[in-house]
Amino acid sequence: MRIFTEDCGSVPDQRDFAFDFHADDPQIVDVSAFSQCYTNVLQPCPQNAVDLTPGEPGVTTLRLEVTDRISGALVLQDAWQVDVGAP
Repeated sequence: MRIFTEDCGSVPDQRDFAFDFHADDPQIVDVSAFSQCYTNVLQPCPQNAVDLTPGEPGVTTLRLEVTDRISGALVLQDAWQVDVGAP
């Protein structure tokens, strides 16, 4: 994930942003965050990407909240449905 400004420009310094990825049901999918440096994003890069490991069959929601570490303000919130089928 990258953070963009209102005019669609990339925010180059993202070290003050915290990315919180989590699944509503971690038994269906395990979420493991890692740092991904994108073009025009300065290091150190935040943990702004995830690996998903399927668990039990079922449907859950993957959620992302990005907050400003300094002000505590919520910057972005999004969610995706994850469907893990039976093996």
